[in-house]
Amino acid sequence: SSVRSAQPMQDPRAGRFNVLGMLRSAMMDKAATFRTEGQRKLLEQVINVRESCIAVLPTGSGKSMAWIVPAATSASAQFVVVVVPLVSTLNSHGATADRYQIKWLNWKQSDGLTIAHDVRIVFVTPESAGEDFIQRYVTTSERCIHLSDSHLV
Repeated sequence: SSVRSAQPMQDPRAGRFNVLGMLRSAMMDKAATFRTEGQRKLLEQVINVRESCIAVLPTGSGKSMAWIVPAATSASAQFVVVVVPLVSTLNSHGATADRYQIKWLNWKQSDGLTIAHDVRIVFVTPESAGEDFIQRYVTTSERCIHLSDSHLV
């Protein structure tokens, strides 16, 4: 086990982030590897391409790292909004964030709430994802990466 890096590792040749290095930093494990090829591709898309994507991966393939890695390794005030459809999933994700020592918030209402700079993950329900406050962050903020963790078809 190692200490998490303060800054994500960047590949100077390509001007891209070293996704494996970021995974290892987030997991605080110098020997960590990608669980699946699908996980590697998803992390590459989320971290380096930063365009819309859909990932359909089986349970246990490492999808959660798509929000854990950017949240744990961001040196900026960036945070990740994760749309979570089930309370049980939200509780599980909150426990995962705690395990990785990532400060998170369960968005419930927009009563003048601002998102503190030390919050790295904001979990929202599909209903609250449409609120003006969340939409403003998702569409205009450089602080935000938006992911949906849907288990329903």
